[in-house]
Amino acid sequence: MPKSDQPGSGGPTLRHGFPRLSPQVQLVLLICWLILASSATVLAIVPRGERRGARTVPQLPVGIGLGLLGITAASALGYSLARSIATLQNAVSDLQSDSIRDPLTGMPNRTLFMDRLRHAARRASRTGSAFAVVFVDVDRFKLLNDSFGHTSGDQFLIGLGQRLQACLRQADTIARLGGDEFGLLLEDVAAPKQAIVVADRIKHALEQPFQLCGQDVFVTASLGIAMARANASDPEMVVRDADIAMYGAKRSGRGSYKVFDDEMRLEVLKTLQVQNALRHGLERGEFSLAYQPIVVVRTREIAGFEALLRWRQPHGRSVSPREFIPVAEETGLIIPMGEWALREACRQMGRWLASTPAPLRICVNLSRRQLAHADFCAQLSRILQETKLEPSQLMLEITESAVMEDGESAARTLARIKATGVRIAIDDFGTGYSSLSVLQRFPIDMVKIDRSFVTGHKGGSSEGTPVLRAIATMAVNLGLEVVVEGVELPDHVLLLRELECTYAQGYLFSHPLEPTSVTRLLQESRACAGGHGPAPQAGGSHVLEGPRVDEDPYQQPGHAVSTRQHARRI
Repeated sequence: MPKSDQPGSGGPTLRHGFPRLSPQVQLVLLICWLILASSATVLAIVPRGERRGARTVPQLPVGIGLGLLGITAASALGYSLARSIATLQNAVSDLQSDSIRDPLTGMPNRTLFMDRLRHAARRASRTGSAFAVVFVDVDRFKLLNDSFGHTSGDQFLIGLGQRLQACLRQADTIARLGGDEFGLLLEDVAAPKQAIVVADRIKHALEQPFQLCGQDVFVTASLGIAMARANASDPEMVVRDADIAMYGAKRSGRGSYKVFDDEMRLEVLKTLQVQNALRHGLERGEFSLAYQPIVVVRTREIAGFEALLRWRQPHGRSVSPREFIPVAEETGLIIPMGEWALREACRQMGRWLASTPAPLRICVNLSRRQLAHADFCAQLSRILQETKLEPSQLMLEITESAVMEDGESAARTLARIKATGVRIAIDDFGTGYSSLSVLQRFPIDMVKIDRSFVTGHKGGSSEGTPVLRAIATMAVNLGLEVVVEGVELPDHVLLLRELECTYAQGYLFSHPLEPTSVTRLLQESRACAGGHGPAPQAGGSHVLEGPRVDEDPYQQPGHAVSTRQHARRI
């Protein structure tokens, strides 16, 4: 007997003419047997001549039967395996497509866009050609999404992608980079003017309305263009430059485009420096508030103060609000900064009111980011409770453009603020939408007219006088209080009296004051009320009448007569 057939040798042995099979093989053979038997084509391995019922089962030798069973089993397993492999290949193909394609629009995503950009950079280095990258970002897409819903927003993005695609050549690449942002790769572009032609084509394509929920919807987009030369070794830098140019277009006016240049890079570096300094300034307590009086036009009485944020760095340099406020808005640092300013202004007003009977009011500027912040109303309530300031003694000022950014949301938030008893003013009115609907739609108590409408008035009329007259008359007829900013000349006061404007604010009366200067002013007025000076106005109001103010470090040319440092009595 061969060794392999001996018991215990591990080789196959025959028992009753069948080999010893593993349980797995036996299970496969059993399944094949059942399949063949059910189709009436059973190839059985039975003793010769045995009958089953009235039908004679075909008689085959054992070897042939086993062979047929093996072939059948192998075929079945092979077919199943082939289907599994095909399914797996399809799944892998789908995963690969999803990894480089945007699932909504079917366009290339950022991964594929960057891959093609690197390929274009290598090609440019070999051939000396150039290419351009264009970033397209929809203006106020969030407002569209919130107004019509995310499903309509998705339909809009699909339609937008199709319009952008129609503006490009066959060799160009368009990709959805995320959200409402698209990237365009324009190859073989020798000069910026060729990319500008594409930008103009896109602007023209967006002039036609989109159909959303049966309505015509008009949109604009901001575009950033960056050129890449043959020596552009890092495609990521080209993408960064296009992104910088796009945000520059948004700042200069929506629906426009900008071509990246070196000045933009310097501006970005400066913004980054200001941003870092802002963070350190908040941590180190480098910010303070100055308070500019708001006076009654006819009586010169102080009705309240506007709190103005100031930043003096440790080395003594004062940073203009025009320099750091836009950066704080853009980075979101305005939220903690605004919270500190609101709390500090309320706390300071509480101290002054504790020592004076006059009905003073504090005005605090509210930024667009603060208004949109979900926790702002709760934050406002906490601050009022902490400082024990009456809500009616607080006035929040917000610009027209801020409330119109997302009108529905702003209206809800302002209504909640108004319900607390806090008053609301529209600041710099006349420089934004200047629409009657702004005053009717929102719960406004006061209109602050921008300084530009009185600056040119001197001894008569100016170009801004008719507009000032119209705005003041409209506000008064609506029952709103009116404050005119930028009052610098006695002629301005005469004009405001003629227009029946109640309040005024400007360097004619006072520059912004340090808290100690305000305290001294209020103490002197109280001393007058005690018989140590001229009699005060009725009701214990405070009157500006002496030299009390230091030079405002943020005074801009033309905002004051010479360098007036004294409060004046009208």
